[in-house]
Amino acid sequence: MLEVSLKEKLERVGCPMSVAPKNIEKDLEFSTIEVYEDLFYGSKDSFWLDGELSSEFGSRFSIMGNCDKDSTISFIYYVRDSRLDITGPKGEESVYGDFYEIMDCIFSLIDNEISKDVLHPFKGGVVGYLGYELKALRGVPNKHISD
Repeated sequence: MLEVSLKEKLERVGCPMSVAPKNIEKDLEFSTIEVYEDLFYGSKDSFWLDGELSSEFGSRFSIMGNCDKDSTISFIYYVRDSRLDITGPKGEESVYGDFYEIMDCIFSLIDNEISKDVLHPFKGGVVGYLGYELKALRGVPNKHISD
């Protein structure tokens, strides 16, 4: 039941039901910071992920992206209410329940395949952070509440 309801809500907010990373090739004469600034300067919700060990296959790439409000969705979970707010290009919806179960369901609904055109092993998907407040979902009391 959660899966059907959640899929409908994702579609109503304009969630892309398929994630497809793409290559943007830049001349090697630029540093990675210059590339990042060129592509994402002024963006509120951009990200930059680097492999830790450049000597290992698959970690020689810089993954940069932008959470463009016209094509992505964002999630905010409120532990106190057990509520996940989903915001997308077409609006906002809320889902109530366990964070981990909801996110697992979302991940199962979104197609995430590697394109043949992509030169790296990164599949794309969700970028963000999990706050310390989620520990309350596993029985650890929260001493502080986030804004």
